[in-house]
Amino acid sequence: MVCANTSPSIATRFCLRLLARYRAQAYKSYQSGHRPLFLPCEQRLGAHCAELMEKDLQQHSLFTAVYNHLNRCCLGSRVAILGLASAVAIAMLGSSFSCGYDLRSCSCNGCSKPRVKRRRRETRPPFKKIYDLDRRQPVSEFEKKMIRGMHREAKEVFVTAFCTGSEVLAVTATIGSKFRSRPSDDPGVWGAKALRLGATEIRQYHNHPSVHGRSRFSPMDKRSDVAFKRVVRPYGVKYRSFLVYQRSIGGYTIKEQ
Repeated sequence: MVCANTSPSIATRFCLRLLARYRAQAYKSYQSGHRPLFLPCEQRLGAHCAELMEKDLQQHSLFTAVYNHLNRCCLGSRVAILGLASAVAIAMLGSSFSCGYDLRSCSCNGCSKPRVKRRRRETRPPFKKIYDLDRRQPVSEFEKKMIRGMHREAKEVFVTAFCTGSEVLAVTATIGSKFRSRPSDDPGVWGAKALRLGATEIRQYHNHPSVHGRSRFSPMDKRSDVAFKRVVRPYGVKYRSFLVYQRSIGGYTIKEQ
């Protein structure tokens, strides 16, 4: 395909910037562990609607891009229009305006697509390494270090400890956002990993902000507890879930579900 020599119109450039902003917001939401941003029209196209429309805008015109998008959507034109409106709303309400592409250049076949240089992010040691959790140690010592780490991070942390008796054998952990966290590995492999390590029990910890020194398991926590128990039950491994929160008089409480 031959690239057009004429520069894109103001409307086309504006739409390109909106698409770039939407894609940046979707990627940022995915990276931070929040609910991924999927438009209604992207569920059947592999989440590539924004990318395909961006190429149409760069190679053709705004009218052609919208026309192709409506014809391309497998769910019908109404869903396609809803997807466009959702992308515009996300782009307009988002706070990030960064994009990895230079929007002034064409990205069709045969043209270069220069990328904006990004600053290299400093890598930080994992939570379990910073607070000396991932080694063989008594459960009581492990819990003291874990609580200290949760307090310092001031975010929700998801910790899975593989134990035998009163001793911790191995740990996986991940730092989430202010109010959400998730496992750092696949819960489906917990049972096999426990048998490989010789563990007889899996202890899962995560922390919640407290209100007047109290906190409780959320409905999502209760559903996760049932699901995780169902996963490890065939391996004969015991599963226990714990909630960590700060007391009003100081210190922390570890409550079992």
